[in-house]
Amino acid sequence: MKDSNFTLLSIGQMAGSHRGIRQEISPIANGRIRRKLSGRAYSTARGQFNVFRTTVYFEDVWPPALGGLWVGQRVTIDCAVMLPQPQLVGSAPIRPVVPGTLKFYDTDMDEVLEGDPSAAWFNYCPRLEVLVEPWNLQEDEWGAVSSGDITFIEVEVPGVV
Repeated sequence: MKDSNFTLLSIGQMAGSHRGIRQEISPIANGRIRRKLSGRAYSTARGQFNVFRTTVYFEDVWPPALGGLWVGQRVTIDCAVMLPQPQLVGSAPIRPVVPGTLKFYDTDMDEVLEGDPSAAWFNYCPRLEVLVEPWNLQEDEWGAVSSGDITFIEVEVPGVV
């Protein structure tokens, strides 16, 4: 079993200490698609709202130490989910990268070295500054398994004022 990249940095949990987790990440709803009288579509989205919401699902013998983690608390997380991004000339990851997770790939899906001109995209685990949203914990006493989920919403787009 590979070590997990997911870490709750701000509350002192050790890197790789989580097992049996799944994570999903998605952009929050940002504006709407509207149409002008001419029929031309346009977006009302604003760049400062291009933030992520992420939910971590866990199931293990011991749950993550969530006691004392309150809704609205600001924490830093290292995501377990890999965020793919096209490798365009001069492009950089859109979020800070968890050290050791940046991987480059060519069009044949073979891993290549950073700076290789054949690189078509890269994957990495993002490090996010987030606010805690509601979380829950379940215990299966007979099966000796703890499970639950915790949701976070990104505070702001890094570098956007």
